[in-house]
Amino acid sequence: MNIDLPLNSYLKPLKKYLDRKDCVEICINHEHEVVIENTKGEWSFIKDNNVTRKLFEDLANYLANKSGQRFDSKMPIFSGRLPNYGYRMQIMTGAMVESGLAVCIRVSQAQKLPLNSWMSEEKAKELSDLIVAGNTILICAGTGCGKTTLMNSMIEYIPLDKRIVTLQDTQELVVNHRNVVHFIKSKTDTDIAGLEYKHFMNCITRTRPDRILLGEIDVDNTVAFLNLSSSGHAGSISTIHAENPIEAVNRLCINAQMSGKTTASVESIRKFALDSVHYFIMLTKTTTKAGRVFKADFISTKELINEF
Repeated sequence: MNIDLPLNSYLKPLKKYLDRKDCVEICINHEHEVVIENTKGEWSFIKDNNVTRKLFEDLANYLANKSGQRFDSKMPIFSGRLPNYGYRMQIMTGAMVESGLAVCIRVSQAQKLPLNSWMSEEKAKELSDLIVAGNTILICAGTGCGKTTLMNSMIEYIPLDKRIVTLQDTQELVVNHRNVVHFIKSKTDTDIAGLEYKHFMNCITRTRPDRILLGEIDVDNTVAFLNLSSSGHAGSISTIHAENPIEAVNRLCINAQMSGKTTASVESIRKFALDSVHYFIMLTKTTTKAGRVFKADFISTKELINEF
């Protein structure tokens, strides 16, 4: 068993927060205070003099060096995965933050729920059949609605004889299949190799994938997602920040144009998107006194197309 002594030293002041079972987000807006969102959607503010800018700059430097990324005064952003926990973490320091420090740690409780946790048994069976059949599915929802949790549950229904290739900026997808390859693309473009999405696309299409799983769709990877989904590699599952399918398609169009990787018109990109994605899942979250309640439904692109 390898013990990472420097990492354990950096995480020691944070361990009591990282080990909590009742929180979903750990945020730091400035030194000496930790802000916790619990599973009921309630926020609490905790004074802690051990939480300093230096602590997180040292931690970011250490993790950046371990993962072949850059973190310094000219690039004071670290975006990655927290070892030992697997939590997604964003550290921002310096003049880009008014307080000099901002941190967000998304706490994943690493649970895989059955699909009927979000929908009826009948709907869950229908969705699992769509996954098995290799339909390309895009999950749309706002922040903190459990998009990755639902996606991880959906991955369980991909047949075990399929070869899976994933591309993420932070490794959050849990794939229990034996035949799997994970690619990691730096969220902040700070990897020393300077790899772009076009490099990953070339690699992925040459690694014999049956299913390609992208993490969250954003400005940088929208064109890659659409190209991969329409290049004979159906069955992709991804997530996007959008409240509904129409907003998701519009965001794909905006992202593609903002990326500078295409000169196509909005109409052409929209048609491309609607041809590439077979189903959209709408995921919602409501907060009650008992806690957070998540619901999901889905619609086919054929049903949606008349809305445009």
